[in-house]
Amino acid sequence: MVVSQKNGGQFSARKRGIEEAKGEYYLFLDSDDKINSSLLEVLNDEIQKHTSADIIVYNASRKEGYEDPIYDYSIPLNSIRLYQGKDKEFLYSIIIRTHNLNSMCLKCFRNRLFEGESREDNSVYNIRNGEDLLQLLPLITKAKQVICINKALYFYRANDSSASRKYSPTYFESRKIVYESIVKYIGIWNLDYKKYYVEFHTRISNNICDAIYNIRFADRKSQLEKIQEILVSNWMYKVIDNADMYKLNFANKMMVLMIKMRMPLGMIALLRARSVVDVFYKSIK
Repeated sequence: MVVSQKNGGQFSARKRGIEEAKGEYYLFLDSDDKINSSLLEVLNDEIQKHTSADIIVYNASRKEGYEDPIYDYSIPLNSIRLYQGKDKEFLYSIIIRTHNLNSMCLKCFRNRLFEGESREDNSVYNIRNGEDLLQLLPLITKAKQVICINKALYFYRANDSSASRKYSPTYFESRKIVYESIVKYIGIWNLDYKKYYVEFHTRISNNICDAIYNIRFADRKSQLEKIQEILVSNWMYKVIDNADMYKLNFANKMMVLMIKMRMPLGMIALLRARSVVDVFYKSIK
């Protein structure tokens, strides 16, 4: 079946696919990528062994031979772990501290997890960055059992024309929605916010810097306007003031420093430097 609709982003496309789907388990595949020929067999084996599994997580590679998994699931390579009840806090902690569990394309979902979904949070439909995580949060919360397979079974194809390589005016605002959503779910999960406080704010600080560096793809007038808009965002200062600067890479440390010093021209200089690096890497590929 092929369904056509107006481009409303990945979240909207997946919702439409779910409405049309008839099976008990759902998988998502981005148009640029592909799955390992053994993926469905591996998933079927795990479903037969663990009939209560609601989500099966697997890893990805940027190599067509599926070597060198990208994400750190904090379990041995090629191993399989089951999480349920209190054990799910380990998965929640990965979500709070890193982006390693974000992708909807690296999971198999039981259909019941999507029952009763509504449009009560319309913000999810209006963002283009972070929608995977926002869709995942209620699903992993509902899941009774989650199986994690630390093996690359999905291939991410490099694409210079992807959304991350284009200026997105709402990228920064999307980071705020992600930040507020994780804070909300930390409460739903009954976790100790203080336990993850610094690591969480460090993770979001990296997200903020990613959003700011995305501005380099805009024209020069838009760059200055957006940076001036960002510099009056009070929520951002709360995040970066509570981050561990030692865990930020050099480029992000410099960006955070420029933000704290309220130096828009310094921020633009960093955008220019990042653009030069882009050109260099593209020339040696």
